[in-house]
Amino acid sequence: PSNLEQWAEGVIDEGYIAKHMHNAMQTLYKKAGQDYSAKKRHKGYTTGTKTIIQKLGITREEMKHLSVLIDHEERLLRKRTKRQTEGRKERPTSQGQTREAWLTENNLSVSKPWEALNISRATYYRMKKSGAL
Repeated sequence: PSNLEQWAEGVIDEGYIAKHMHNAMQTLYKKAGQDYSAKKRHKGYTTGTKTIIQKLGITREEMKHLSVLIDHEERLLRKRTKRQTEGRKERPTSQGQTREAWLTENNLSVSKPWEALNISRATYYRMKKSGAL
């Protein structure tokens, strides 16, 4: 037996090895050969996460405790949950201000500094970009 088969004997169920291991190894060798002959930069056949989850029979409950082998829905659920919890926290740069309070101080459209300088809005931003202001 090959090194892969020897390693699999201690990790994978013997019934699976007898039924499927040979076919899986042949697929890997075939795909690797195709990649090599096509001179691809990324050589090697990789199995998708969805396929691994199906073959291992990972359930939703088990996915909650995993970090890598999760399906699309679980990833979206985690992203939504994280966004909601972080959205409730204050942003690190907010300095305890609400959006409205910050805008009253920093909103140039309301304060219109170009009118105080008696120049056009476009000229104001052009000067600001060049560093003249």
